[in-house]
Amino acid sequence: MERVISREIARADRGGRGFTLVLFHVPSSQAKTDATRNLAETLLKRARLTDECGWFSEEYLAAVLTGTSPGGAQIFADGVVAALGAKVPPASIIYTYPFEPAGAPTSDGATVTLNGARDRVLRRVEREEMAAALVAAATVAAVDEPEIEPSALNGPSFNGKPRFSDDRSFETNRDVRAADLGTLLARPLPAWKRAIDILGALVAIAIFSPLMIVAAILVRFSSPGPAIFVQKRSGLGGRAFLIYKFRTMVNGAEKRRKELTAASEQDGPAFKLENDPRLTTIGRILRKTSIDELPQLFNVLKGDMSLVGPRPLPCGEQAECQPWQRHRMNVTPGLTCIWQVKGRSRVAFDDWIRMDVDYMRRRTFWRDVQIMFATIPAVLLRKGAK
Repeated sequence: MERVISREIARADRGGRGFTLVLFHVPSSQAKTDATRNLAETLLKRARLTDECGWFSEEYLAAVLTGTSPGGAQIFADGVVAALGAKVPPASIIYTYPFEPAGAPTSDGATVTLNGARDRVLRRVEREEMAAALVAAATVAAVDEPEIEPSALNGPSFNGKPRFSDDRSFETNRDVRAADLGTLLARPLPAWKRAIDILGALVAIAIFSPLMIVAAILVRFSSPGPAIFVQKRSGLGGRAFLIYKFRTMVNGAEKRRKELTAASEQDGPAFKLENDPRLTTIGRILRKTSIDELPQLFNVLKGDMSLVGPRPLPCGEQAECQPWQRHRMNVTPGLTCIWQVKGRSRVAFDDWIRMDVDYMRRRTFWRDVQIMFATIPAVLLRKGAK
């Protein structure tokens, strides 16, 4: 099923036609019961030839509905529940790709991952609330025609309120709520990588702490404002986190960003400007030498970042990325990656993202070591630093 979803994502990225994923919760204790077999048979009967059904994880049966909107997916889910006629029907969750957020965010609930038992369900859907809503939905007449068009939104609607542990918004279409499929694709750090991050960050902090103390003093007394600049960036799965940097600009520089956007020397949504008028004298030196990034070693210790991984973009810039460019958020962002080694601002934005995707596909211990060692001369030679 993971391969099926990856294939449909690639098709959607190229062709622009989205799809939805419907997950039906099946407790592990009921995996081999008649009720589960009936659910599987019902999914297969109601699916079209272009759809795919199967086990998503140990506790979720899935239906991938190609070219189907969240509204159409809800009609499908309601039809399956009605056809089952069970007293306590299975809870369902709808995910959509590409995701267009609308409405208010929710919190508290379940997030499913593609990593099976290890990363199964972080927080479960509240079964009683879901069951009560679905029992009501089961009283609605079944939808006989499985060939659902994306525009067919007048069928039975799901009035339950599933809750998810992330802070993303939902795409809302009438009473239909669908979560971002991207939240399922995030890959937690492997144990070996997390161990290297902790050890490496501790060693680096010990080595560079005198330099960081000097840098903090210089920044603090060279211009009004704090020594550390804190900004929201998009991390693993699109979750926002606070990144730490030595302040390189005048205090309140973010408010002047819009007036300088047109002058950006980096294509795409990312903003890069070598002769940025907001830079302080000390800040320019810190950027050229990458010393301003050293406080991010504490982000690595916290687990928000890794030593090696795609550089995190500000949340606003990440939101402007195309769907295929957002796949970089499927892994934990890092201090350095191939982009830093290849020249940073000299690289076109699309090529930057392709480098990140290439790293994600071939992430290994030895490759991380190679990138870390290759970063040292890149920083010393100031390749593409702005």
